Amino acid sequence: MRYMALTTIVLLTLFALFLQWKVRARNPFFLFVAFNGFFSLGTILSLDLDIEADYYHLWVVLISSTVVFLYTIFLYDYRRTRSIDAAWLNKTPADEMTSKIWFIYLVSAALVFVYYEFLVGYNLFYDALTVGVDDFVTMRLQSYAGENYTGAGIVNQFKNTLLPIAYFSLCVIYARSSKRMRFFGFILLTMPFFLWAIMGTGQRTFLVFSFACFGLFLLSEGLKVKTLPVAFVSIGVVALFGLYSVFLGRTENLSFSETIGQLFFRLFYANQRGTVEGFRYIFSKEIAYGGEWLQILKGFIPGVKGSTLSNEIHYVLFRSDRGTVPISLWVSIYYNFGIFLLPIVTLFLLKFIELSKYIIVLMPKNIVSTMAWSFFFFYLAILPISNPFQILNNGLIGLVLLYILVVSRLGKDHYSLKHGGN
Repeated sequence: MRYMALTTIVLLTLFALFLQWKVRARNPFFLFVAFNGFFSLGTILSLDLDIEADYYHLWVVLISSTVVFLYTIFLYDYRRTRSIDAAWLNKTPADEMTSKIWFIYLVSAALVFVYYEFLVGYNLFYDALTVGVDDFVTMRLQSYAGENYTGAGIVNQFKNTLLPIAYFSLCVIYARSSKRMRFFGFILLTMPFFLWAIMGTGQRTFLVFSFACFGLFLLSEGLKVKTLPVAFVSIGVVALFGLYSVFLGRTENLSFSETIGQLFFRLFYANQRGTVEGFRYIFSKEIAYGGEWLQILKGFIPGVKGSTLSNEIHYVLFRSDRGTVPISLWVSIYYNFGIFLLPIVTLFLLKFIELSKYIIVLMPKNIVSTMAWSFFFFYLAILPISNPFQILNNGLIGLVLLYILVVSRLGKDHYSLKHGGN
């Protein structure tokens, strides 16, 4: 049964990607289909089909993936996608708004500095490399889930999203400048602070996310990048990932094989293992009928406790609720609406992802807006990892703020998108 399921997922994903291939550029739906197939394979490999909950979980994955496949064939509007792309390509490039980007960068940097210096009280990236850290794991948890302050979710909008968008936008602007020394000077002066900011909580995830989004930006722009700089950056990111793996006790040394093994584990097993355990936990519970999603949304209100499901699953795995283990998107939909409503809710979600591409014609055509929707599309692509509202915590609120700041030329650009069905 497992091999049949794996074969089915591979075939459905490949065929859906084949149908999407000609409209893959600047397309969050294409990315979502690819990542969903990747994540579903890892989930199926983590299942124990002798356990009733896991066998049921397998059908949840198969049903949701089949809905994605059928949507790609019958409901996705390919003509509209081509119209949106044509509108974007014909758009007149707008002013790069370098002063606004610097404003976003400096405000974000100031908030992040206050966060580490006055709310957290330390920066694990700096401390681990200088004075050393006795209990990296505990301090890591305290840095983003401590009891002495609130507002980590608000800071994340700046630390994990607005700061990288502004930073990478400035990197591209100065790289395009005729004054090469300005670019190299900017990198040398600002890269240490960027790493200090993005890795100060001891988390590896958003370092990888930031550079993945930047890579998506380069693909969207069709920029030709030399192999050597890409190799250096990739090696640096992997090395930092490996270093933090050692600090966290996930590996014993910083060898290449250990680092790649930990990266492989993170991509193919870590989140999938969590969602498998999560499904086993909620399998005996009553369907929440949207109640758990409502609790998640309430949790974004300052001072209001949100859903504790991910903390409960963390306790099941590690005997401590000081941490989170998220369930996947499909498990979250199943838990909130049941197996019969799973396809319907999935269809609405897929339509939202498809229509999100409209944002590229609502933004001015410049570096910062392209960088912004590259981050947005990446966050949509990785939705299968967790509940659909995780995108708010990842940085969607910050992206809305950025949209407000850069949309000053919206009134000068108007497009009528004539489209039909498939």
